[in-house]
Amino acid sequence: MSCEVLPQDIQIQILIRLPVRSLLCFRSVCRSWNSLITSKEFITLHLNQSLQARDPLILLYRNDLYSLSLFRLKPYSFYRDDGETITKVQELEFPIKNEYYHCCAACNGLLCFYHYDPSRMSLAVWNPSIRTFYRLPCRTWPIMHIYHHCDVGIGYDQLTNQYKILALIYPLKLDYEHPISFDVEVFVLGMDQWRRVNTHVPTSALFLTGYPIFLRGSIHWLGYRSDITVVILAFNVHGEVFFEIEVPSAIVQPSDYSLHAHGESLCILDNRCSRDSGAVPFWVMEQYGEKLSWCNQFIIEIHNYNFRVLGFWKEDKFLIENSDGEIVSYDGKVGSTKVVLASEEGTKVVLAIPYMECLVLLKGSDGPESRVDGSSSASSSNI
Repeated sequence: MSCEVLPQDIQIQILIRLPVRSLLCFRSVCRSWNSLITSKEFITLHLNQSLQARDPLILLYRNDLYSLSLFRLKPYSFYRDDGETITKVQELEFPIKNEYYHCCAACNGLLCFYHYDPSRMSLAVWNPSIRTFYRLPCRTWPIMHIYHHCDVGIGYDQLTNQYKILALIYPLKLDYEHPISFDVEVFVLGMDQWRRVNTHVPTSALFLTGYPIFLRGSIHWLGYRSDITVVILAFNVHGEVFFEIEVPSAIVQPSDYSLHAHGESLCILDNRCSRDSGAVPFWVMEQYGEKLSWCNQFIIEIHNYNFRVLGFWKEDKFLIENSDGEIVSYDGKVGSTKVVLASEEGTKVVLAIPYMECLVLLKGSDGPESRVDGSSSASSSNI
């Protein structure tokens, strides 16, 4: 069957603007469309179009308050902004059963999950918008070391069109002293093994905290230096080198803060809510990499002092969980609040991630469509 009603370049410009769900359906229209939609070139064009559109979904993960394990995953849910509220688009369940994974990083529609035990590191990359995942080869620890710590991030190398998973690994002594050595390993989606990277790791990597942020081609964490000053540790995905970014001098305890992306800028949120005023400081780095460009751009002030800021809804709006378990939108420009999602009894929001649909991990592109057992499945991407 032929689909050549329009020239292919016009077809491409139309198709890259369509949502993922439609494109998955259109794969069965004809062979040429299936070949086009699953090609690396088309997936990259669709990704770039989605990045420019800046109309992300919101991915919420709720944890069962009565569950004995934090890592027993409840369904993830996609929500879309309809102007007044956020509406549930789709509910998903993580495909790996009977193992305790937690979401440790995200980049361009891919989520990275980490399962830790004392003898090995297990990672999986999941694309929930097309319901495919890729389980990475396990990394086992040397026998002489019993406990390890591992910080994981995922980033996109735009120059080579590759997704890279970074693992910063260091074994710990039984008395929990400082790390004694570092291993930096990278896994490129589409390859079949981890690769060790010989690069200098700044001492800020001794104590990393919080959720990593991928921005401007690098993965970022808040962390300590060896002298206990706070810094942002960054890893450039293309050059595969670490570097440091200074933080505002007011930040002295990284566990009290969280790192976010505000448009194309790094930002740091103070997670300590003042019981007297309900005011929360928020810093934005206006010029990337320049310490003097940090500015205290927003102050969140809410009368319900028992609240938790989850992250951004849009560039000037925050998502907040209040003491009643409701999700509230806070407009940073005018200081107004609005309940956008009712609470769900017995659950608590653990993560709120701005999520962009993509086709990465579609069969024929960066890796096999896989079931839990690792076997190929042409139907596993169907929603």
